[in-house]
Amino acid sequence: MLTSQTAYSKLDREFARDGQGMGPFLTTGNDRWEYMDQWSEELRLTSPSSGFLEWMVGLFAQDVNLNTGSNSYRAGIDGLTVARSNIQGNRHGEDDSWYSAFAALTFNFAKDWSLDLGGRYTDIQKDGEVRGVRAFWLAANGSIITGATGHGVTAVAHTPINFTGARTVGVFEDKKLNPQIVLRWRPTEDLSAYARYATGMKAGGFDSSVTNVVIDGSFVFDSEDAENWELGMKGSLLDGQINYGTNLFWTEFKNMQVSAINQDTGLTATTNVASQRVRGLEFDGRYAVNDQLNLSISGALMDSQILSYPGANCTEDEVFRSDRGDREACPGRFLPVSRSITDRSGETPPDVPDWAFNLRATYWIPVMDQYKVSANANGMLSDGYKMGFDGIFQMETYGDLNLSLGFGDQDDVWQVSAYGRNLIHPKQKYFGEFNHSDDTVITFFSARNFMTYGLDFKYSY
Repeated sequence: MLTSQTAYSKLDREFARDGQGMGPFLTTGNDRWEYMDQWSEELRLTSPSSGFLEWMVGLFAQDVNLNTGSNSYRAGIDGLTVARSNIQGNRHGEDDSWYSAFAALTFNFAKDWSLDLGGRYTDIQKDGEVRGVRAFWLAANGSIITGATGHGVTAVAHTPINFTGARTVGVFEDKKLNPQIVLRWRPTEDLSAYARYATGMKAGGFDSSVTNVVIDGSFVFDSEDAENWELGMKGSLLDGQINYGTNLFWTEFKNMQVSAINQDTGLTATTNVASQRVRGLEFDGRYAVNDQLNLSISGALMDSQILSYPGANCTEDEVFRSDRGDREACPGRFLPVSRSITDRSGETPPDVPDWAFNLRATYWIPVMDQYKVSANANGMLSDGYKMGFDGIFQMETYGDLNLSLGFGDQDDVWQVSAYGRNLIHPKQKYFGEFNHSDDTVITFFSARNFMTYGLDFKYSY
């Protein structure tokens, strides 16, 4: 059977926020925008699903045009170790082309056993540029204000500003072959177990998400690679009314894409410097109470560790403490050629909980024989975790809730929905690179996952 799937999407997004997140006045303003056009085409040819050998081959192509921009404004002169720009922004554009060929073979070599062999070859090319501007407040003598003398100072009207700018172009290319092997055992019609090995990739690209002026050598970063081992089982009960699954996994990431501020230059850059291991247990279950009500649960227990991260950028707090004699806070400050780096190998990564759970309920009722009203509730609960590499702050156990209410036809051709997301509270994000002192008198927090409301329209044809 031959199938074709064509897709087109368009995104226009603009938003602004108070980056400081405290006090009645806007002292750290941020605004960003993103405009994207994307189309894709996939062709897939599959064999009949019976017999000793089943197969599938396919081709995929995707083209993306992306334009983004960002501005950041700071009234405070807060660079304690280096001069921190007070006005900065960039304009980024890129054209991406993705081409993939994929195939899978299934050998049903016994009644209860099968072996899947598959792989995907991907060829990616991205052409991009970024144009940036950066500015610093100037003292009366024309020098850039920085260091302890400028700490806590607020700019006033007509404060002199020194502007700099740069334009950088780059090309990213990558070709990857990612294989997959799956061995399955089906002892009964309602139970199956499997062992799986697979590799994957997260494509590299351009460091355009920050408002710094990008310099040569920091604009392009490479792809991130993953290797995964998995043991799992899936089953059903009560004639399919209950479905469940669980698996043990071990995943290692190499060439991890890490974004951090270089305390020696004040610039943010995304680089491929780390490897990390994540292992744990995942599970999910669904209970169809009746034709109208479905309940589901999913969750994970995780253990994460940074395997290798030499040359990691120190946070500003670590630099602050090392300059006051703490040789373990930022060891690179004591090298013959001082650099604000440390080795984070063996550490627990930040922002990773030990467990997380998700609960969901969906319900619908018929209206006038051909329409329906549907409701959806999605709640989550997560363990706490350390916020930032310096570990000064801990995110406590927290939960959140998403709700939606929709009206549409019973054939699911169209639907209009009103939704509310992140209804309990925004999740805080801590930026350790902006923390100025070990007594945490001055810290940098910013809310994430804001409470949002909206309308959504869906039409299928």
